Amino acid sequence: MFVTCAAEGTEEPTMTMKAPPGEQRILLEAANHFFYPAYVGSKGWIGVRLSQDTDWDEIAELVEDSYRMTAPNGLLKELDAS
Repeated sequence: MFVTCAAEGTEEPTMTMKAPPGEQRILLEAANHFFYPAYVGSKGWIGVRLSQDTDWDEIAELVEDSYRMTAPNGLLKELDAS
């Protein structure tokens, strides 16, 4: 698993993903739409609240980083070859 998504009740939808080493702290300090997720925050994951102002290019980069930290080497080679 490299990304989770949630939408509960009236709260904004969220995504949670692995962050590269050192990136979690930087993201938490950079913008208030990032948050320290329960259970997996201590393992370096980062949460992001999704809204109309979401920077989807930034989200795409974070999702790809998370995938690259999780995927087997064979799949990474295929990704890099395309």
